[in-house]
Parts: sequence; structure tokens; C-alpha cells
Amino acid sequence: MEYAHWIFGTLFSALILFYTSRQLNLFGKFRRSENNTWQRNSNADFQKQLKDDGIFTYENSYFSFPFFEQTKKYHWTDIKTLIAYKEDINTYDEIYLRILFTDGQVFLINETTPGWYKFITLLKENIPSIPANWDYDIAIPAFTQNMTVLFDN
Repeated sequence: MEYAHWIFGTLFSALILFYTSRQLNLFGKFRRSENNTWQRNSNADFQKQLKDDGIFTYENSYFSFPFFEQTKKYHWTDIKTLIAYKEDINTYDEIYLRILFTDGQVFLINETTPGWYKFITLLKENIPSIPANWDYDIAIPAFTQNMTVLFDN
């Protein structure tokens, strides 16, 4: 009778382990791999972000964005200096871009700024002297600032 508790506990633990492994798909056997709805939705959301203007408006060779209670409009040639760096936000890093304009204004954006991806793409197109893979170079190694002057006119 004294082994009954041990046997019951072992069986109960095995049942919990089996159920948990199925729910978490620990062994990769229980759930069908073709069920990738989350991955498709995630990819579609990212594709939408790549094309999203976000806070920016683009026309010809100008771009504009809200700046406090007004809208600032700049030509790509109005960019004097670009400084990129990474901030350590506890468990992840975030890339920042500090933009200094010829009129003395400074604008700071980061990866969470709506329209970041499209702005960075257009920035690379309009200022070809910027290193092509600067954003990847800033990202590695993790948790270091990697401050880099991308452009200084």
C-alpha cells in the first residue's frame, strides 16, 4: 500500500508531462507542421510595415513628418548628419537614428517609429554614400551601443 502513492504520483506526473509536451509541441510530432497561420500572418504584417509611410509623407524628393505641433518638410539634401546607434532595453536592443538637418533641427527615430522601414529604404536610395548594411552592422554584437556616423556633409 505504501507504493500506491508513489505509483499514482508517477503516473499522474507522466500524464501531466505528456499533456504539456503536446500543448507546447516539445517533440514536434503532435501538431501538423502545415499549420503555419501565425507565420503567414506575421509575414503579411511585416510586408505591410515595409510599405507603410507611418508618420512620414513623401512627395518628389521631399519628405515631411510631424514635429511637435507642426509639420516639418525637408529635401533629402537637407540632411547634414546621420548618427545611428543601439540602445540596450533590458532584454532586447533598439536601433536609433539621429538626423541633423542643415537648419539645425534634430530628429530622432527608432525601429518602433511608424514608417521606419520605408524611411530607411528611401534614405539609402537618396543618400547612396550611406553604407548599405549599416543597420545589420549596428545590430551585432548585441547589447553594445555601436554608435556610427553614417553620413556627415
